[in-house]
Amino acid sequence: MVPRDELQSKLDEIVESAFHASRTAVAESKRLLQQSFHRDPRSMVEDLVAAAMTCHTSWELQLANEVWSRREGEVRFYPRPTV
Repeated sequence: MVPRDELQSKLDEIVESAFHASRTAVAESKRLLQQSFHRDPRSMVEDLVAAAMTCHTSWELQLANEVWSRREGEVRFYPRPTV
């Protein structure tokens, strides 16, 4: 909760932070969390490894590594940059 006069700035802050989140990682996290409600989490090891591999091979990780190696600051994943 924020005061009414701070609502827009807080919303802008939330949206900006979402632009820095990997869509692949967020999607995999949500998928695994939803599955965990219906399964024994101990049975999900293979799914966790597969999700980790999906994230490690994603365009987002490649972009983040490129930005980090050039020491350019923070990376934004949205909108997706053109190659």
